[in-house]
Amino acid sequence: VTVVTQNIDNLHQTAGSSDVIELHGNGTRWRTFETAEPADATQISMDAEGIQRDPQGRMVRPDIVLYGEMLDEEAMERAAAAIGAADMLVVIGTSLAVYPAASFVHYFKGPYAVLLNRTPVPQSLSFQLAVQTDAGAFLADVWQEYFEK
Repeated sequence: VTVVTQNIDNLHQTAGSSDVIELHGNGTRWRTFETAEPADATQISMDAEGIQRDPQGRMVRPDIVLYGEMLDEEAMERAAAAIGAADMLVVIGTSLAVYPAASFVHYFKGPYAVLLNRTPVPQSLSFQLAVQTDAGAFLADVWQEYFEK
């Protein structure tokens, strides 16, 4: 299973997913401002002006995509390839209104596409199953019905 996510909270990895494509980065990682080089989170300190710096004195920031910044090209290519090769697509908790992430559903060519979202989604007609509900409660019910018997 490949998880393509816009979340930055490391939740999927914490839950045990091993193949996670993070479109918006990961807030548990740090990188330098100038070169985007990874920075060791355990070595970051705050200077007298309140600026986060690595041991070499370089300014660092969380490794996330901020509003107006471009998504990582490699992550986008991996997401498009994974979705294009999938047998089933399950889209959970999104209005599919934020691009370019919303466009990834168009790469899916498999037979089964499922959408779970609390609010209506205009693209829901392109899914074989669209359920307007609280995804967390719905998935908990599915898990209990099919996996805890």
